[in-house]
Amino acid sequence: MNSDETGLLHAIYDEPFDVVPRRVYADWLEDQGATGLAALQRMWMPDGSHKDLDQWWQQRKDLQY
Repeated sequence: MNSDETGLLHAIYDEPFDVVPRRVYADWLEDQGATGLAALQRMWMPDGSHKDLDQWWQQRKDLQY
């Protein structure tokens, strides 16, 4: 993992409901040749209402590790 990727992941972690860092990361992944991972990032993006991501986040918070 290089510093660009680390910075992008930190941006996603810091603002989990903001789609912009996810879009930028997906584009970056595609530029690196990781088209499958880019597609996954795009699938995980909410539709703008944050409902999907809110639901996903709540499910993850409810998991016991």
